Amino acid sequence: MAKISNKQKEAISNIYLMTVVCTDIHYKLSFLTQLYAAIRSALLTENIIEVKTETKKVYSKKKQDFIEKQYETIISTKADKIESAKLLTESKDKLYEAYTAFAERNLWIRADQIIIEIIERLSTLGYMHDLIDIETERWNASYSMIAPTGNAGGDNDD
Repeated sequence: MAKISNKQKEAISNIYLMTVVCTDIHYKLSFLTQLYAAIRSALLTENIIEVKTETKKVYSKKKQDFIEKQYETIISTKADKIESAKLLTESKDKLYEAYTAFAERNLWIRADQIIIEIIERLSTLGYMHDLIDIETERWNASYSMIAPTGNAGGDNDD
């Protein structure tokens, strides 16, 4: 069984941190897509999940005939308390939903709500599989960037 490298864990942690501190929806969706791919890759490396590809015949209105399409299904390879395959699949579906909501006019609030759901799922996967490890100093520095006062409640607050 392959082991996840420290560099891979560090990359996942950095992407996660950027996702949490980013306030722009477009960038947040981009970071979430990268985080999804990084976590998926790590879980594949650890043999926690596996991707099954199956071909189905689907009717095409354009061609007026059946065409073969390939679909990927993520499944767990072993007993998993947090149902990694399910959380990963839900995250992928919600990413599509969030991009769609963001693309439609006046639905950015819905996109932001979906983003919260995606972050919950990917955070669960990241923390439960020990993929995310961020030092306290980095969390504090990141919070300082987004705090309304700009100083994140430092020692000099009155």
